[in-house]
Amino acid sequence: MKMRKMLIAAILGLLLVSGGYADSYVYSFDGLTNGETSTSAAIPVSGWLDRVEVSQSATVTSTVTVATFDSTTEMDKFVYLASLTDTTKVVRPRVVGTGTTGTDLTYAHQAGLANTTNLVGQVLVVPYERMMIGGNTKIKVVNTSCNASSGGTNDVKVVIYYERLSK
Repeated sequence: MKMRKMLIAAILGLLLVSGGYADSYVYSFDGLTNGETSTSAAIPVSGWLDRVEVSQSATVTSTVTVATFDSTTEMDKFVYLASLTDTTKVVRPRVVGTGTTGTDLTYAHQAGLANTTNLVGQVLVVPYERMMIGGNTKIKVVNTSCNASSGGTNDVKVVIYYERLSK
């Protein structure tokens, strides 16, 4: 009986550990005024990026960027929503890898004759992959327009969903 309890405890422990890597991080910008730019401090996210949810309190125009930064320069953009006017937006970023020169891998091969009915000329064979997030990652919001109907301010909330990696 004691061995059975220990086995059940071990199985429950493994289930908790294996399912415990999915995580999320929430960052909010409150009361952004017309023309204001605000950048977060480095955020504590590291792992495989799944999706990013952005919501704003008013139907105004803003630009939202989630990227790694070298001081104040954006280096690797995970999400870039220019002229966002929706109150909510969900982004599931995926990328095509690059070669050693930094150019996208876009190799395609001949799948059939282009002039023959119902055959494709070429097929993309490079997969889209989840991005690895981490390092000096920050969130930047540029509030480009607020009007009187929004009270002159905008609140922006960014939720980052990612899969943590075990160390």
